[in-house]
Amino acid sequence: MHSQPTTPIGLDQFGPNGTLAERIALSDARVRQHVSYAIAAAFLLANFLTLAGVAFIFETDNANIIAKVIAPEYRVINANVVMAVVGGTTVQLGALALTMGRYLYR
Repeated sequence: MHSQPTTPIGLDQFGPNGTLAERIALSDARVRQHVSYAIAAAFLLANFLTLAGVAFIFETDNANIIAKVIAPEYRVINANVVMAVVGGTTVQLGALALTMGRYLYR
């Protein structure tokens, strides 16, 4: 039975006997991990900013309707906008999964 390493696997894991190929593989794995975190963070940031924008426009719509500046049927945020945001988020998530899958597991 093998014992689990107590330290995370890193470039120094193989010591002076590690081959160049092993060191390159570990470096490549670390780069792939960082890239996947960056892509996921960009996805989260883009979606957060989109939802914040939609929320701001929704609140502005409500204020305009209450102030009788516009009629309720002329509001900007309606069912079509909500469906577009949900659909766009779904497409983004699929593209993100495909991009990360191709990059990480090629």
